[in-house]
Amino acid sequence: MKQQFKLFILPVLFGSLAVTLSIWLLCFTDEQFTGTLLPELIGFALEGFVFIGLFTAYQKQKDQKQKAEMRATAYRTLYMPIYKYANVLFSMHKATSVVAGECQKVSVSSFLSALNVESMGHISMANTAPVTPTARQRIIWCDYIQATTLELTQSVEKVLDRYGWNLSAKDVETLEAIASSQLINSLKGICEVAHGHSQMPIEVAQGSWQVMFTVHPEVQQVSRFQEWVNLIAKLAERVDESHENVKEDFYLNWQDNVLPRLGKELPVQQEQAAQ
Repeated sequence: MKQQFKLFILPVLFGSLAVTLSIWLLCFTDEQFTGTLLPELIGFALEGFVFIGLFTAYQKQKDQKQKAEMRATAYRTLYMPIYKYANVLFSMHKATSVVAGECQKVSVSSFLSALNVESMGHISMANTAPVTPTARQRIIWCDYIQATTLELTQSVEKVLDRYGWNLSAKDVETLEAIASSQLINSLKGICEVAHGHSQMPIEVAQGSWQVMFTVHPEVQQVSRFQEWVNLIAKLAERVDESHENVKEDFYLNWQDNVLPRLGKELPVQQEQAAQ
């Protein structure tokens, strides 16, 4: 509101001066002057007033268009990090699901908006993740999730640094909530235990992981991890708006020949595999 008011200060000021000058000339100059030069001065003042008003409106429209383009550019840079993170979340969802869903292509935002993370607490953080292992070692779930979460938050921080001044207060609020999330610190602590770099028992760390997916009705409506995913979903909606050509390109592959296997991380499945 203040910015819009500032844009019209100059034309209003110019118009006020023109009217004041016209009244002064009309009252304090002779009849010959008011009958010849005064109409021309008034006409000139009105033309200047209209010109400045049109120029101000044009400049305002140009600034808004440039700001919208920069905002779209900022969100487009987040598309790949969010796409990768959505893929991780789908792997977690598939590995802890009892029934396979339909293989289909959807938008990233629609997948995230509909995602219920409650069962994901069953994932054993020290188990092998559905990632092609490196030559040196296997990749565990903890590293898999932590690495992609860190990549996403770092991408968000870069957008805030480069494009923050082009974004609305609501945009910045969402991005800052993601960038400052304590989820990274929680994952880091759990991963240290999983790698044997802490004296904390692995059972305690696994319990901390499960707590992130637990809802306590007295103090919260959704779990910490669900709240985190809801934030990413909100961001993905804005990314999809700026990326009109990729509305439905996120493939939900429920086939068992593509890792992870359906329900692999569920306790029942683990017990059956052990037998």
